[in-house]
Amino acid sequence: MIYVASKSSYYDMWLVARSTGLPINSTWIDEAGEGQTIDKGILAERCLEEIRAASCMVLFIGNADVLRGAAIELGAALSHGKMVFVVGPKSALSRVFAEHYSIEYFQDIISALSAAKIFDDAAVAFGLVKPAGPAR
Repeated sequence: MIYVASKSSYYDMWLVARSTGLPINSTWIDEAGEGQTIDKGILAERCLEEIRAASCMVLFIGNADVLRGAAIELGAALSHGKMVFVVGPKSALSRVFAEHYSIEYFQDIISALSAAKIFDDAAVAFGLVKPAGPAR
């Protein structure tokens, strides 16, 4: 499974990606609209569990974005040894963590999602993670 992270305003991009059959397990994209989340504490715990269960993460950073929740999600992914495929400026991350060995940078979202899919397929094939269930 692939966990996706970004500013919540990009949720529709992730919904489209998931609708193509990509094994995206991020459920925050289903309640990213204003007022859709009933309990933000439960959402935060669910996000951390989904990161743990995923084989990797795709992080999208728009040119003017300042990461908040996605920065915490990135830290959680790295702390669990996940590979992170980043689309966006390296300068959006700290000078130290921008150079982390588990982060790979891509020019566009299609390339990053393709790399994540290949990585996830290999992780499933080697039994490192459970296969994703049916797409939502």
